[in-house]
Amino acid sequence: MGLTGVLGRGLLDMRVGGGTQARAEFAWVTELPDHLDRSAHVDLHGRNVEPWFRRVGLLLLLAACALGLANFFGQHTHVVSADSAAAKLTVESPGAARGGLIYQSIFRVDAHRSLAAPTLLLAPGWFDGLTINSVQPDAVEWGQDQGRNTLKLPAIAAGDVFILRLQYQVNPTILGHRSQPVVLKDGGEQILTLTHAQTIFP
Repeated sequence: MGLTGVLGRGLLDMRVGGGTQARAEFAWVTELPDHLDRSAHVDLHGRNVEPWFRRVGLLLLLAACALGLANFFGQHTHVVSADSAAAKLTVESPGAARGGLIYQSIFRVDAHRSLAAPTLLLAPGWFDGLTINSVQPDAVEWGQDQGRNTLKLPAIAAGDVFILRLQYQVNPTILGHRSQPVVLKDGGEQILTLTHAQTIFP
């Protein structure tokens, strides 16, 4: 047998021997130690709920993003009004807001008769945790009436309209639901009451 034949036979023996050893090693590693259980530690039976936790978390995140895009947590304006024989009051203000948000509230008074001393009484919910950046027009007189802030407006003739705008910013540290009723008075006479509410989200 020549040198080439010897080398070829040796390489063949190495391939055969190496393959047998590899199969033996593979068979050895497939046998788990006694303290491990194939069902629990390899097939992970009983742990198949973990992917569902991740899926649910992702779905909740996507739902929150969708609600944000739909302006559920934003400054979508709610328009509410109350009417009486003397006047009509309309309020445009967000029913939901977030910490740090800047928004505007509009108070419109339509006088059905002459109002000599129209005054708006605003509940604490219009001020607690909120900063008023500006008041337009500024021809109003601030005061207090039984714990409520009052804004005395200029006289309004019958058929005329007065519009008051308050520019707000939400304190980032507050949250929760709050009542924001508004009372319209003319001097000492209460004309009407309007109900409004707001929810502050983080």
